Order: sequence, then C-alpha cells, then structure tokens
Amino acid sequence: MDVERQDELTSRLGDIEELLTDDESAEIEELIDLGDLDNAEGLIDELDWERG
Repeated sequence: MDVERQDELTSRLGDIEELLTDDESAEIEELIDLGDLDNAEGLIDELDWERG
C-alpha cells in the first residue's frame, strides 16, 4: 500500500471535511482504509470541485 499517497488523501479529506456530510466523510475514510486510493481520490476531487 502507498502510505505516502494514503497520508496525502487523508490530509486532503481533512481540508474539505467541513464541506462534506458525515456519510461522505465516512465513505472516503473507508476507501482510504481499504487501500482503494484511486476511488478515494476521485471522490475527493469530485466533491471538492462541486463544493469548492
């Protein structure tokens, strides 16, 4: 597992967490924990773009 990328995504999630619902945050955290980093990154990008 790419720990550096996982840390980066966790940091990005923290940056936009106030814009997300609890369910959205939990879904992204679960994807990161499972190592599904591509999907986690895509979801972060999508939600950040929609709400940013």
